[in-house]
Amino acid sequence: MTIGKAIYYLLSNDATVSGLVSTRIFPEVADQEQAMPYIVYNIRSNDPSDVQTGPSALDTASIEIACYSTSYTQVIDVASAVRLALDRVGGTYSGVNVQSIQYTTETMDFEEAQRAYKVMADYEARIDRGNLTLPTVTAVRPDLIIRGAVYDEPRTLALTDGATFTVNSDDHLIFANYASASGSATATLRLPVVAGNEGREVRIKTGNHLSNQRELTLRPAAADTTVTIDGSASASMDRSYDGITVHCIGGQWYITQRKSK
Repeated sequence: MTIGKAIYYLLSNDATVSGLVSTRIFPEVADQEQAMPYIVYNIRSNDPSDVQTGPSALDTASIEIACYSTSYTQVIDVASAVRLALDRVGGTYSGVNVQSIQYTTETMDFEEAQRAYKVMADYEARIDRGNLTLPTVTAVRPDLIIRGAVYDEPRTLALTDGATFTVNSDDHLIFANYASASGSATATLRLPVVAGNEGREVRIKTGNHLSNQRELTLRPAAADTTVTIDGSASASMDRSYDGITVHCIGGQWYITQRKSK
């Protein structure tokens, strides 16, 4: 369901939305311990137009967006910002040709388990598939391919001070650790070039020997001089059992999930 890429792009690139929730915008589900406020979007259905001469050139998607906050006023502000970012919007976002997005209904509730207010809004989007732009995916081997990465055995990195590693074309999950917890050290992991990797997901997990003295620094590819990670030149993993998920969206890298401290 390609509309999910467009929804994430529109929300994460809206200054008002990001000013309220930072990068806490998640597809389908968020961690139970996630800091608030945050947004979860869910594509409930995607219906093709009924044509007999070929595949559907126009799809209609039903989207559910939930905003969470411990503050009643703040959750209303977040939901209002989401509506302004999406309602009556059209254009091409992350390769998805959106004819229009329409706000349809909204409800408010209180989640007792989380002790949080929730605003649930429904939107309907029309997607023009006649000029759909999809990322090029190269099959390295016959495994399940997800946006250029394969779900296979995780790659393991033996970190050493001053070493630089590069995410390979078939990496999806990377486990990184130092041999010991003593002394200070910094290693670097370069993400793939953004060209040809739109929608690519990479997950990095650290072992028990990382700390604020023994770090792993994530950086864009050396050739991507104008590319950032959440707007910064790098992102640090400086604690044991840390975890980060990054996505390539609109020619930039974004942290879409991080293990809470």
